[in-house]
Amino acid sequence: MDKMSEKDERRIMNALERVVTMTNSGSDPSEAIVKVASEERFSPPVVQRMVEAFNVSKTLAHMKHANGPSRADS
Repeated sequence: MDKMSEKDERRIMNALERVVTMTNSGSDPSEAIVKVASEERFSPPVVQRMVEAFNVSKTLAHMKHANGPSRADS
């Protein structure tokens, strides 16, 4: 994937924020990503990067807030 413009980067980050908000409100993560990516008309490589970024952000948030044995939960 080529280097993207700052405008495209902001657009993707805003889309990811919408996905996180939807999932925190109870939406299925896959459905939220598909909905937002479809609305934004993102290409498959961009959607792939969104999925990766979403997974990393959720993992980091879990590690930050989980204690003891619950840190190993998926």
